[in-house]
Amino acid sequence: MGSFRLAPYDIEAWKRGDLREKIRIGALSWIQYGFGVPPLPVIFYILKHYFWYWAWRYFSSFGTGGWLEPDSMQRLILFNMLFEVLGMGCASGPLAGQFLPPVLNPAYHFLWLGTLKVPYRVNLRDGRRPLLPFAGTRRTVVDVSLYAGLIAACLRALTAPTIGYDECAPVVALLTLLGLLDTTIWLAARSEVYLSMTICFCLADTPASMWTGVKCVQLGIWLWSSVSKWGAWFPHVIQTMICNSFVFPFTLQSVRRAMFRKYPADLRTSSLCQLVAHAGTATELAFPLLLACSGPAFDASWALTGDVGAALGLFVMTGFHVFIFVQIAMGAPQEWNM
Repeated sequence: MGSFRLAPYDIEAWKRGDLREKIRIGALSWIQYGFGVPPLPVIFYILKHYFWYWAWRYFSSFGTGGWLEPDSMQRLILFNMLFEVLGMGCASGPLAGQFLPPVLNPAYHFLWLGTLKVPYRVNLRDGRRPLLPFAGTRRTVVDVSLYAGLIAACLRALTAPTIGYDECAPVVALLTLLGLLDTTIWLAARSEVYLSMTICFCLADTPASMWTGVKCVQLGIWLWSSVSKWGAWFPHVIQTMICNSFVFPFTLQSVRRAMFRKYPADLRTSSLCQLVAHAGTATELAFPLLLACSGPAFDASWALTGDVGAALGLFVMTGFHVFIFVQIAMGAPQEWNM
């Protein structure tokens, strides 16, 4: 990938081989060149993230504080929800198979009458049925109207002078109903993160309690994300990501090959690769707990407390997400790391 060359093998010979031979040739090529994406898609993602940053700064200008103040952080959460549900965030662009256009494809689908949808289903004695009996599997005027209403509600909240219950309650109600009618929209909005945080905006009676709730949501996301990687399969993910890295020094052939047990004869994960993978899951478990256990309340009873613990946790957290960001993973989940 670093040299942007075509695969170094005869494509006709590859076609003549059986499945095992095709996998062997493809795996060896991946080790040498990664995914093989040309430069233009990488430039596209750089420009997209530049737009993401300035769009957030624009919506922050409607508030009363600076762009790193609590009000701006609220707008960041709501803006990320809007960015994702419009199809401009994770899983957009050419690395996720979105070409013409590279963004907004989900929005086109969600606004198109008659397109397929997946209503939320529950287990009943006679099988799995939609929780809402009128949900159906084809998009109706109701579905399209609710989705358009969600976009409008997000824009209304983002451009309001302050963000509170009146601005966030319509977003919560519309996205919850849409999730029952079509779970695809629920997932596209990253509701487990951004909707949960928006609910904190609605229910909190003080700014302190609101941000405590948001921190609890983020803590849960990080911790369970770590737990989800506890398995023998995860080193294979690290192995593939490092071979695919575009800007990280791990593009060196020697480091790539070190991720494999005995290149080129044995392409299973090496001990070093397994160490890197499991160290990553341990890190993702450790720094959220360090952040949660830092601050003035812990100054008297913890070794790493207050500003020291928070600074260390933030430093490790930033490095963790930068590492993932620069791998240019297929599916392009860059916004999550930002």
